[in-house]
Amino acid sequence: MPKPYSGPIIDAHHHLWDLGLGRHPWLATTAGERGGLGELGLLRRNYLPEDYLRDASRHNVVATVHVEAGWAGDDCVGETRWLET
Repeated sequence: MPKPYSGPIIDAHHHLWDLGLGRHPWLATTAGERGGLGELGLLRRNYLPEDYLRDASRHNVVATVHVEAGWAGDDCVGETRWLET
């Protein structure tokens, strides 16, 4: 059996959110309002940097690319400000 890859990894796509901020309405919508997003129950919890670090800790992640997570549209730079805090 081949040895699993253990070299450096760049995680090219991940999201973070704090549902307590009320800025991700798509995670609070009902099934009829979601369109094609499917069941979101498992996503309806905060996912913060410490959660990502815990999940990635078994791998050799050397860099990441955060992808916007559908921050409410009235403050398009708010998500970036939140990430920088």
